[in-house]
Amino acid sequence: MANIRVSASKKATVIILLLLFLVVGGTGGYLLWRVNQEKTVAPTDSEAGGDICCCPGGNIQNCDDYPWSEYDECICTNGWCPTVPHCSQQCVKGSDCNSQTNCEWPAVAYCAMGKCECKSSNNGCNPDYSPCNPTCPSGYSPCTGTGCTGDVKNASCTANCDGCGNKYTRTIKCNKVITPTCGDGTVNQPSEKCDPPDSPCTTATGKSSTCSFTCTCPEPIVINKCDALNAKWVTKPATTIPYGQLIPFEYVTGDTDGVQNENIIVKIDGNSTSVTKIPATGNPTNITVKGSLNGSEGVLSPGTHKLEISWNDTKGAGGVPCYAYASFTVGAAPVNTCDAQGAKWVTQPSSRVEFGKPIPFEYITGDTDGVQNVNIIVKLDGTSVPVTKIPATDNAPNITVKGTLNGSEGVLSPGNHKLEISWNDIKGAGGVPCYAYSMITVLPENPEWDIEKKALQTCVNDWTENPTSNLTYTVTITNTNTGSGAGTITSILDTLDPKVDSTKVTNISNGGVIQNGVITWNLTSPLSDFDPGESKSFTYSISVNKESFGIYENTVVATPDISSGDSSNLEASVNIEARCNVPGEPVQPDTGLFDDSKNIVILGAALLFAGLGWSWITDSFGTMKQKISYESKARFEKRVSKR
Repeated sequence: MANIRVSASKKATVIILLLLFLVVGGTGGYLLWRVNQEKTVAPTDSEAGGDICCCPGGNIQNCDDYPWSEYDECICTNGWCPTVPHCSQQCVKGSDCNSQTNCEWPAVAYCAMGKCECKSSNNGCNPDYSPCNPTCPSGYSPCTGTGCTGDVKNASCTANCDGCGNKYTRTIKCNKVITPTCGDGTVNQPSEKCDPPDSPCTTATGKSSTCSFTCTCPEPIVINKCDALNAKWVTKPATTIPYGQLIPFEYVTGDTDGVQNENIIVKIDGNSTSVTKIPATGNPTNITVKGSLNGSEGVLSPGTHKLEISWNDTKGAGGVPCYAYASFTVGAAPVNTCDAQGAKWVTQPSSRVEFGKPIPFEYITGDTDGVQNVNIIVKLDGTSVPVTKIPATDNAPNITVKGTLNGSEGVLSPGNHKLEISWNDIKGAGGVPCYAYSMITVLPENPEWDIEKKALQTCVNDWTENPTSNLTYTVTITNTNTGSGAGTITSILDTLDPKVDSTKVTNISNGGVIQNGVITWNLTSPLSDFDPGESKSFTYSISVNKESFGIYENTVVATPDISSGDSSNLEASVNIEARCNVPGEPVQPDTGLFDDSKNIVILGAALLFAGLGWSWITDSFGTMKQKISYESKARFEKRVSKR
């Protein structure tokens, strides 16, 4: 009975080991097949349906099956066609042509059979009208045809069509706007009766006259002597008058023919001043005018002043002697010293402040006689700013004023600002030294920079004896500031891998030049200027022959303008392998089960240990079964012997 069990156990073991051998052998065979399989980096035509190319006669689903020799060129409409040597592509949709053609409305950038052109009808625009409206420069207005004469400028705007995004430009002509003025030699009705001034003209009554400086044609002056009958000063200002003293005056105008009451004019230093006329109306031979200076209209400043009185007679004659004047000198203002006793800065703003940073200030005003609390004035760039006064209302010998700039009142713009504090003592004296100020320079808001470098490889003549690897590099610099911090990048230096042949470097954008293995962009405005959120890209290409395939390391450094507030350079690096497929060259498939031998060894070791482990488990299980059977047999024999 025990022998039968042992035989059954060995049979099971043999079956299990046979199954394990089949699993391990099958897995190893599959691995060997995959390792030796031809490298593929993308689905084949039969797997992915092939590239779609637009050729004469319609769309071809599989480029490889089409007799390309019948045509000089076919247009790819589904990406690059690597296996078709004559298959090229310029565009797929109209917006692809935006950077390749410049079209004047109603023509827009349009893609026809993969080629870019300007098309004015059935061009994909929706709506079919131009929402782009050029604006003439200041001082110019739109014009058309023969209406565009003289100083003509063009104004244009660029936009994209709704929906498809096709680009177009719209241009209009603009004439300089000429504003009619007196003296331009042209009579502009109805404001002018003649032009230019001093030229002969005819009045409304048909009389010959001379054009006035306002381009009107006045009636000729009636020759009539203004004799100033009985005209005289009744109260004439003294030649010297103390500062602030009231200055009364009174004068009698006169003429034999009568004085034109409404044409009596009184001026002080060329400015009209109010007077009382006696009589107030009518045109008698004598009219009295009287008034006062240094009154409600203000106090005259120290120095020389001139009071003038002029009038006409009723027949229109004026001028000397229908004129009188009085010159006088106002003395110096009374002196009351504002000694600013104890006045000082407690917290004076820094002369240079970062943009947006709070600017606290504190100043102690002072005067021996006491400071007029209500007349303390604090201004920033001529505009009052709120402050705290200590004490708040009393007229103390010293009063502290304190506040903060760049707070709730708003943030100061970059540039120079002036904080001023002025006060009077209780006797009214102000000015120097009852005045203090502080100049503040707010630094420009710093830009925030980001630099990125990308590299892309494409192969030309892939799977031939002499393939070429094209490396396309793009450097993108972005001012990530979201406020008002504009910035400037002065230069970009891109150091190439030493393996690069400088003669193979092409398509350097934005005026970059290569010398000694370094591409340099020395930027000037507007290319160097970056508004908040603005990005700009700089590109170039490198062609690598088969003999130079390998890893290409590359570093770019951009230098911001120091005056922008950030002197640290921007740096980015990128590594890329230049490699294409050559017939007969062994390769490992990037898309296979394993991309390197390390993974294969690990899986093989795992399977080996699994097999050994299973064998040990089955052997141990068989030994245990034999031991149990032997012990059971011994106990049975012992019981039999006792009987």
